[in-house]
Amino acid sequence: MVKLMTELGPDIDLIARISGVFKETVRYWYKEKILGKGMAVQAVPNEAALGMRRVAAKVKVADTFLPHIQPTFLAMNDWSFAAAFEMAIPDEYYVLHATVPEKFVADYRSFILKLKEMGIFESAELYEFDWFRRAPMRAELYDFEESRWDYDWQNPLPIEKAKMMKPKPAAEAKLDKIDLLILKELQLDAARPLTEINRAIEEKNKIEINYKTMEWHYRRHVVERGLISGYSIRWLGTRYDRLAEKVEHRRHRYLVVNVMVKAVTNDEFLELTGKANRTPFLWSEMKGKDYLAQFAFPIEATMDAFEYLREVLRPFADRASHYVVDQKNAAQFALPYNSWSDYEKEWRFEKDSSLARMENLVLKIKNGNGFAT
Repeated sequence: MVKLMTELGPDIDLIARISGVFKETVRYWYKEKILGKGMAVQAVPNEAALGMRRVAAKVKVADTFLPHIQPTFLAMNDWSFAAAFEMAIPDEYYVLHATVPEKFVADYRSFILKLKEMGIFESAELYEFDWFRRAPMRAELYDFEESRWDYDWQNPLPIEKAKMMKPKPAAEAKLDKIDLLILKELQLDAARPLTEINRAIEEKNKIEINYKTMEWHYRRHVVERGLISGYSIRWLGTRYDRLAEKVEHRRHRYLVVNVMVKAVTNDEFLELTGKANRTPFLWSEMKGKDYLAQFAFPIEATMDAFEYLREVLRPFADRASHYVVDQKNAAQFALPYNSWSDYEKEWRFEKDSSLARMENLVLKIKNGNGFAT
């Protein structure tokens, strides 16, 4: 069921038809074993089809701005493509993730470096990626009754090339604002029916969309044009802030560790992803000039996890780094749909306007007036 749900989403009737299991049974498993255990189901946007790439900025935030940096990152989701942030411990630097339209990647790099010039960041190191994938849940190694993993560290998973290869290239698809609003809601919580998603769009965005129109956009655009690359079962625990449209990590059942390697060759990438996919705890990975993988290890397996990471990173010496994520200081944002212009039918990035906002924020903070967007 989980394998099919990763591909199709929580479409109970379709999963029942394909699997040959009664839909009442599938619905029971879904409600009791997935939703009932505190997991969520989320759509994973096809970033290539949206014309976007991933960029990560490893930044040291100046002390003056630390009390204001998290609402700043949240505001940046609206006007500079922020997709997530996380604080690294014990060094207390942040990694800001962004999904940036292909044509604005150079402008975004310049934007981040300008923030360093303003004094918001003491340092800024950029990592670029051509693709992003969410690793599918290895449900065969998870005990849904006890909510725990059953994994033997001495017997790693066999390398399955189908699971470790990069996503298939996708041409940029035609889309509009309604498509993005639907995709955003599915990214937040795909367990809701379309009727509820329609209401959420109307309430949050103050626009009315006829239900039949929305359903047509979902079928003809979101699904048929491949705007969803798959679905993620959030087994590591999730708390939603629906007003802010972000996902927060609050539960500390898992040790979340990110691995970053600069300037990887194709052969090195194959070695990295091969090792990363031999554990069920890989959460996501991305590759371009650089490589980044996120793992969520059970707390009780901390020593095994660091021994494993030592073996993974040893061949890459100074090009490799890793950090533990402070889950109370981390969030994932919804798709930056406000940066889409329906009139021009393209993504916008008004860099000068964004920098002016940041300059205004700097002045307010230095004058002791606090945060305001």
